[in-house]
Amino acid sequence: MAGAPAHPSREVRPRPVVDPVLDPLMNGILKRLAISEAVARNKYGSGKAVQDTAREQALLDSMGEQAPQYGLTPAQARTFFRLQIEAGKLVQTALLARWTRDGHAPGEPVDLGTRLRPALDKLGTSLLHDLGRLCALPDDPTRLARIHQARERIARAAKLEALQRAAFDEATSGLCLSAPPRIWTLSMAATPH
Repeated sequence: MAGAPAHPSREVRPRPVVDPVLDPLMNGILKRLAISEAVARNKYGSGKAVQDTAREQALLDSMGEQAPQYGLTPAQARTFFRLQIEAGKLVQTALLARWTRDGHAPGEPVDLGTRLRPALDKLGTSLLHDLGRLCALPDDPTRLARIHQARERIARAAKLEALQRAAFDEATSGLCLSAPPRIWTLSMAATPH
């Protein structure tokens, strides 16, 4: 697939902090997406499906339960992590298609159960903390502008390729929302309301 990373196992390096509230959250999201690439490599080698409904539901339930500790509603946490899951599946699906077409995946698979899931779980707690800090800011145009500025600045600094940028945009599309943002498609726009 065009735009898929040449080196999917690349390390996400911390960038200088410009916005102390948003930068940790945005960098954490990028780190989660990088782990999604390693998950894809594992699934390529094992033949496991991208969709893991039981694992996804367990994550959403856990994050929803922990949300109040971070000043979030369960709905905010579940919406945020639903978007993280969908962005990760976007990356996994695209990479698996590419590697299937190419006949191989780069690098060695990393164990999903002992290394990747624990890393995702640890990162999840950090993301909840950072999301709570963001959602504690007044819900006004200034917060929305800060989100947009941080997203663009960090995406540029990370030099994201098309696949990673699409996943990053999806993962950051519903920050502090209690329900996923409505995605408009051409078919929806053509349907009378």
